[in-house]
Amino acid sequence: MYRKINLSKVAATLKQLKDRIEERFPKSGLLNVCKEFTLIFSRHSAPSFRNKSADKYLLGS
Repeated sequence: MYRKINLSKVAATLKQLKDRIEERFPKSGLLNVCKEFTLIFSRHSAPSFRNKSADKYLLGS
């Protein structure tokens, strides 16, 4: 079981997912959802936001 989330891997996966969706479905609502999720992730993974309660939230604890 994983105990920590590797934020750089999550960010890289989100970028890869966005690029794939953009290539295959450029005008889809799915692309907008992915962009919004990426924006939310980047805001909440910033060092100023990171703390124990954020870790618990992200890990579902």
